[in-house]
Amino acid sequence: MKKLLLVSLLFLFICCDKNGKGTVDTTVTDTIYLTNGEKNRSMKLVTVNDTSQFSKRFIEDLKKEDYPYNITLIDSCLVTNGDSIQIPMDLELKKEYLFEKHTDSGWYEVYIRRINLTRITYKIKEKFGYDEDEFVIGEADLSGRFFDDKHSHSDSTVFKYEVFEANRYHSLQDEDIFIDIGKSEKEDSIRVVMNVPEKNITTASIFKQQIHIEQVFTVKIMILYILALILYILFMIFGFGPVYAYVWRFFMNRSPIRNTNVYLKLYRRMKQNNDEYEEYLEWAAKRGYKPIIKKREN
Repeated sequence: MKKLLLVSLLFLFICCDKNGKGTVDTTVTDTIYLTNGEKNRSMKLVTVNDTSQFSKRFIEDLKKEDYPYNITLIDSCLVTNGDSIQIPMDLELKKEYLFEKHTDSGWYEVYIRRINLTRITYKIKEKFGYDEDEFVIGEADLSGRFFDDKHSHSDSTVFKYEVFEANRYHSLQDEDIFIDIGKSEKEDSIRVVMNVPEKNITTASIFKQQIHIEQVFTVKIMILYILALILYILFMIFGFGPVYAYVWRFFMNRSPIRNTNVYLKLYRRMKQNNDEYEEYLEWAAKRGYKPIIKKREN
């Protein structure tokens, strides 16, 4: 029993460290009385550390009587019945993901963002050959019994066969809509399977993750851009500017009018007139340069 407790505590520490939080904001403990027959009554405790990280529906699922064990939620870990279970972390927080699927009935894009540990927002976009695209927008919650609510899907083609496990999110707007999110271990990418009767999307279609660069111009990014611009200006003034001025002066002082000695070589090749050459000799004598000897014309 002691070994089991130590292992649970160690796993709990790892989970908390992964989530990047070391402080506790709020802790709420609810006592749920369970009815076991007419006379026997028992109770279970549901303890939630930082309720802002979990959706209300998720917590209410944990309080249902069909699961009699005590539950503790700390960061991204659920501790119950001697086990520590990691809440699904396939999607990063506050990041938008794009998934696509081409079917016989149309071309669909799905945008999913995870807003806390157990809730996602989704936007299903049906694309047409013109600008009037149709959307289905909503929010979905992870089931409180997600550890008993796993779903397997197969991704099969002529060249491969893969089975991946997914966690189910239930829509808050339409009880018929659910979204299964899992990860392909072979391709190291996320897969999405949905049931959306309104769009005739069934679990037979697997939406694959696409490269998606989200255009989010936050205050933090704006400050970084301003600092980068200031550093660039300072570099141009104090770094590149003096070097450029030195090189420019060097080349400008190498010839009287035509800027560089490259042009003086062209004088000889093009057999420029004597007036320009005399001007060059005068300039070279003043500065102590050894003049370029002009070849005699035949």
